[in-house]
Amino acid sequence: IERLTGLLVNGGAITARPIYIKVIRRSGCSLTICDLPGITSLSSEQTDIEEATSQLTAEWASNKHMIVLCCLPASEDFHNSKALRIALEHDPEGKRTIGVVTKCDMLPRRGDFAAKVLMERPGDVKLGGHGFVAVCCRPEAAGSEQKTFNSHPQLS
Repeated sequence: IERLTGLLVNGGAITARPIYIKVIRRSGCSLTICDLPGITSLSSEQTDIEEATSQLTAEWASNKHMIVLCCLPASEDFHNSKALRIALEHDPEGKRTIGVVTKCDMLPRRGDFAAKVLMERPGDVKLGGHGFVAVCCRPEAAGSEQKTFNSHPQLS
C-alpha cells in the first residue's frame, strides 16, 4: 500500500485516485472498503488540504450506496465535526452513517459521553440508522480494553 501510495501521490498531496485491493473469499458478500484521509486543516505539502479532503469526503458520502463510517474522537463535540456535517449533508436522517467514536479510554472520569453516544438528549447529534459505536483502538490498550469499558464511569 505504501509503495502504491508513493506512485499515486505527488509529494504527499491528496488524490482522488483510489488504490484497489482485491480480497477473494469462497463465501460472503462482495464489499468494497474505501479508507479516506481525515479532513485536515494544515499541511506543508498541500495548501488547499482542507478543501481537498472535504471535497473527497463529500464525493464518497454522496453515493447513496455507501455506508459512511465517520470517525470522531470521544472528547470532541460531535456538532463541530466537519466529517459528520458532510456525512449528514448527504444522509440527512443518518441512515447510512455510523459514528465510530475513538479514544474512549482517554475520557475524563466524569462527563456526558454516554448520553451523547446514546443520542438521549434533544440537542444531541442523531444518526437514525445505526447510531454511534465506541471503540478503543490503541494496540497497547487492547489487553485492557474490556477492563476499560467495564470499569470507566462513562463507559460501563
